[in-house]
Amino acid sequence: MDAGLARARIPASPPADDAAFLRRVTLDIIGRIPTSHEASAFFENKDPEKRARWIDDLLASPSYGEHFATIWRELMLPRDNGIKGGRDPFSPWLAEQFGRNRGWDRIVTEMLTVEGKIRELPQSGFILANSENMEPQPNLLADATGRLFWGVQLRCAECHDHPFAQWKQADFWGTAAFFTRLRKGNSDGKNPSGWTLTESAAGEPEPWQTPRAWVPPGAPGPAILVPASAGKAGGKVFHAKYLGGADAGWKDAGPFRERFAQWAAGARNPWFAANAANRLWGQFFTRGLLMPLDGFNGENEPSHPELLALLSRELVDSGFDLKHVIRCLCNSRAYQRSSRVVAGNERDEKWFSHRIVNVMRPEMLYDSLSVAMKAPGSKGGGKGGGVERAQPLAGVDRAEFVRFFGSRPDEIEGSVVNQGIPQLLRLMNGALLNEVDRRFIGNGAGADTTDAAYLAAYSRRPGEEERRVLKEFAAGYSDTREAATGLLWALLNSAEFVTNH
Repeated sequence: MDAGLARARIPASPPADDAAFLRRVTLDIIGRIPTSHEASAFFENKDPEKRARWIDDLLASPSYGEHFATIWRELMLPRDNGIKGGRDPFSPWLAEQFGRNRGWDRIVTEMLTVEGKIRELPQSGFILANSENMEPQPNLLADATGRLFWGVQLRCAECHDHPFAQWKQADFWGTAAFFTRLRKGNSDGKNPSGWTLTESAAGEPEPWQTPRAWVPPGAPGPAILVPASAGKAGGKVFHAKYLGGADAGWKDAGPFRERFAQWAAGARNPWFAANAANRLWGQFFTRGLLMPLDGFNGENEPSHPELLALLSRELVDSGFDLKHVIRCLCNSRAYQRSSRVVAGNERDEKWFSHRIVNVMRPEMLYDSLSVAMKAPGSKGGGKGGGVERAQPLAGVDRAEFVRFFGSRPDEIEGSVVNQGIPQLLRLMNGALLNEVDRRFIGNGAGADTTDAAYLAAYSRRPGEEERRVLKEFAAGYSDTREAATGLLWALLNSAEFVTNH
C-alpha cells in the first residue's frame, strides 16, 4: 500500500486520532456510533493496544453479526422484494452465521444447496429472492450468484455475448444449468405451509404442477433449454459448465447443486475468495481494490493486485474466516489514516492515501440517533466486552425509518441515507429530534453540556475554535437547558453526524 503511494508520488495523510478511529471502526463493524460512555472510556484508556482490543470487542458483540446481516440481507433480498408477510427469518439466520464466525464458504454453500420445507429453512431466502411465484428461476440464480458471490456481472450475457467483457451466452446459461432441477414442491397437498425446495434427479416422475420448462427432454446430466426470449440462444441447449472453464461433464442423474457449490464457494473458484476480500475492503475503505465491485471480467485490473491476492490467500488459508480478515484490515495503517487531506492527496480516490468519507446506511443513522439521544449512556459488558447494545428509539419504528431515509438500494452496494429535501425536513422539523430535550437532558448530560453534546453526536470533544463559537451560540439563550438541546439538535442535523469519516 505504501509502495503504491510512493510510485504514484502521493503523500499519505497522518494517522487518525483516537476519536476519529473509534467512531469509524465502531460504525464499520457494528453499524452505529460509540456511546458517550464508550468514547470516554476509550479516551481515558492508556493501553497501547487499546485499538486492537476494541476491534476484538466489536467483533465479539452480537451487533457485529446483526450489522453484517443487514448489509447482506439487503443485497440478496432488496427491500420490497423476497420474503413477504412481515416475518423475516432470513436476517436472524444470517446474523447467527456471522456472529458464530462460520466460514463464508459454508454460509454461501448452505444458501445454494438448501433443500426441504421452506418454513423450516431461513437460509432459503436467497433462492426465494430469485424465484417467481416461489418457483426458482435458473437465470435469476445465475445472475445473483455471479454478481454477489463472484463479483462477476453475467447479466449482459443472458441475451447476447457481453460486448465489453469475456463472458459469452454459454457462460451465463452454463451457470444457470446447475439450477434447472431445483423446484418448488409441496409435502402437504395445497397447503402453503408445506411448500418445499427440492432438486429432482433425472428420470424421476414429475410431482409438480408447474411444467419443467428449463429441462431439455432426455439431456444427460445438468443442462438447460434456453427460452425463446433469450435472443439468438433461444431454443438452444447448454450443458452446465464452470464459469470460464469446460463443461462439468456430468452424465449422471444428480443431484448437482452440492457438487456445483463445492466449486462455486470454494478455493478452486478464481473469483470467490477475491470477491469476498474485495467486498470487505470496499466496506471498510469506501471503495474496493477493484471497481466496480462486480467488475471481475478478466480485463479490469485492481488498483493493488498484490494486496488483493494476499487478502484472498489469507481468506482461504483461514478457512474463509471473515472476522480474521476484518481484524487485519482494521489494524492496518491504511485503515487508520485520517480523512483529512494533505497537500498532494486532495484528489486521490484510488490509492487510499486518506480515508474516503461516505454517507451512513439508513439503519446506521437510526441506531446512531438512538445512541446519541440517550447520552451519556450506561456501562456495557458481557460477551462483547464494553460494547453496549443500541436501544430502539421510542415511538419511531426502525423499518419505517429505514424505508423513508434509505436511498433506492444499489444491487451491488446497497443503500445509503437519502439526503433529499423530504428527509432533511423530517429530521429538522419532525417529532423525533424535537424530543431531544427530554431524551438528552432528562438522562443527565452533566454540568458541561457542550462537551456532552459533542461526545454524544460526534464521539469527540469540541476544539477551541468550536468552543468559542458555542459560547456565542449559548449567549443567545436565557435557559442553559434550551441552549444544550438546541446545540445537540444542530449537531444531529449536521453533515458530520450523518457521514462516516
